[in-house]
Amino acid sequence: MSKIEYEAAWVPDSDPDRDWSDAAEPAATWTMGQAARLGIRPLLVTPTQAQWDAGPEVIARFARSCEATTPRSSPQGVGPAAVLAYVPDYQTMQLAIRYARGGALAVIEGFTTPLCGWAIEVGALDLLENLVTPDLRSAHLRSALDRIHFYGNNGWTNGFGKDATVRLLHDIVEQNELDQDLILGFMLAHGHHHKSIEHLARIIEKAREFNPNRQRANSRRW
Repeated sequence: MSKIEYEAAWVPDSDPDRDWSDAAEPAATWTMGQAARLGIRPLLVTPTQAQWDAGPEVIARFARSCEATTPRSSPQGVGPAAVLAYVPDYQTMQLAIRYARGGALAVIEGFTTPLCGWAIEVGALDLLENLVTPDLRSAHLRSALDRIHFYGNNGWTNGFGKDATVRLLHDIVEQNELDQDLILGFMLAHGHHHKSIEHLARIIEKAREFNPNRQRANSRRW
């Protein structure tokens, strides 16, 4: 099991009517507080530089007063940072986590990339509720996630690891516990490459088609 090496907080995208400024403000405040507490630099990470100007004013202000980077930018120094990740995709989250190791990471979730699985696994503080994100996963699902993580050491490419993962996913379907966001977020938290996670997402989509009742009928037929 990979070790989580940073303090984590987030603002979940739980209300479609919430203004982005209302989501960004507590995350930026928490990030600056962690930077001061740990004696490390604050760093903004976004999918593109467009968010530095087109996003809410608190993000623009953060970009002007602190370092800022994207997956396409040049590396931003060495050592841990207090990272503020604004509406990240999996690639941006991978970068943010890399800079946050030994430091802190606050995430403002966007609607295109749900991060509840990451937040649960790292014990992220929900900055809206001021509570650690609750873990409602069953013991069965947590065990399956650990094993899928283990089998993904080659990115779930064709072979033993992928085949074993498909069997686990079928079992999760049969238990009515298939939640793609939880699975992908867990893998993100444990260091899998964003392209591997995208590949796993395609495997999960196919696993959704698994029908345990049909499988049992076929077995009886034989």
